[in-house]
Amino acid sequence: LLRDTDLRADVGAIRAATAVVGGTADVATPPADAEWIAAAIPGASLHLLAAGHLSNVERPAEFLAAIETAL
Repeated sequence: LLRDTDLRADVGAIRAATAVVGGTADVATPPADAEWIAAAIPGASLHLLAAGHLSNVERPAEFLAAIETAL
């Protein structure tokens, strides 16, 4: 199952432009997890939105602006 998959050891190998987007009210993937991911990927940007787990649905304009930083 996806929920049981642990890919933390692989995150540092990411070399693509990366925008890590998290929700400040995300219970499934808390902001601390998004912060860790952004810190582990060289050059990644971190964007914490006032949202839960579906920030792309809850804050579509802010989500798009965050993603555009990596494009």
